[in-house]
Amino acid sequence: MEAIILLTNTEEPKVKIAELGDVVKFERKEMDLQGVVVKATENSVIVDLKVMPNYQSTEIENYITVVNHKKYTIVAKRKK
Repeated sequence: MEAIILLTNTEEPKVKIAELGDVVKFERKEMDLQGVVVKATENSVIVDLKVMPNYQSTEIENYITVVNHKKYTIVAKRKK
């Protein structure tokens, strides 16, 4: 009888972490949103939504929100 050995990758995939000034997009309450990162923490970023052209027409009460690193994608990097 042969033994079958399964090898698994125990490392979690690397998540690209946004930096201050980057533009990120994410989904919230079935809406696609974009914002500028105003602060990055270990597990999430704090995003300013006022940069969205249609922000005033949304029903979002707070223009600042927290987004987990796994829940957004970087749209544009800050110009250095």
